[in-house]
Amino acid sequence: MKEERYPECIREFLIKNNAGKSVVEITELLNSTFGKDYTVGGIKGLRARMHLISGLTGRFEKGHIPSNKGQKGYCSPGSEKGWFKKGHIPHNHVPVGTETMTTDGYLKIKVAEPNRWRFKHIMEWEKHKGKIPDGYMISFNDGNHYNCNIENLMCITRSENAILNHQNLRSESAEQTETAVILAKLKHKIGQVKKGDQTV
Repeated sequence: MKEERYPECIREFLIKNNAGKSVVEITELLNSTFGKDYTVGGIKGLRARMHLISGLTGRFEKGHIPSNKGQKGYCSPGSEKGWFKKGHIPHNHVPVGTETMTTDGYLKIKVAEPNRWRFKHIMEWEKHKGKIPDGYMISFNDGNHYNCNIENLMCITRSENAILNHQNLRSESAEQTETAVILAKLKHKIGQVKKGDQTV
């Protein structure tokens, strides 16, 4: 006759020791006590068939003190070898004053640590002309974003900039661009008049 997988002695042991133990704990206890090789899944099913409840909720009960209380976190031994030391300077660090180009072709300058940058053409304008008014922006007379000389910069409204772009009025010639800006200002005012704006 085939030996029963879970004989009476196993069931009785399970009944007596089930309370307060997870399925993993009770499985390990059964295996070590009886020299068995029961699986966690098998014991879980047996407990369900026997309607045994461990009493564990899976949640920390009120008043529970975690084992890592007061610790900042676990770090495996030896991991500190890869930590940045105090005062460490990253390999890609650049000093204040460094110029670089953005992905859309504008020059920017590092103005402060650790990683504060500003656009060069805006800094140049503010150095010579002061703060840029709200609703305005700095554009390039010759269309060259590298040329941040104050003579090549103009302060226009965002609406005027949109007209220059949408109607392809920009030019590599600074003189033609200045004329186009006058035209853009005129078009903008005409648009305001058509909308009934009396402030123009």
